[in-house]
Amino acid sequence: MIRLLLFIQETAKIKLFETIQPLKSERDNLKAQIDVLTNEFAAQNEKSQNLKFNLESEIIKNQEIHENFEKIKIDYEQARDLGFG
Repeated sequence: MIRLLLFIQETAKIKLFETIQPLKSERDNLKAQIDVLTNEFAAQNEKSQNLKFNLESEIIKNQEIHENFEKIKIDYEQARDLGFG
């Protein structure tokens, strides 16, 4: 009787292992995929932040150029009106 109980217990352990092991493997694979995606997201986020900063810098430069152009245009028009151009 004890042998039967031990056999049942061992069989249950084997079945439990057979059931759990594929799930552990799948979990490990999913963890690895999450790690890859997390790293990719972090890299893309950093790239996005850099592009945003560069865009903001370029917008400021463009505004400065536009302001300088407007000043030069006004100076040119004043010089033309005075007969210098």
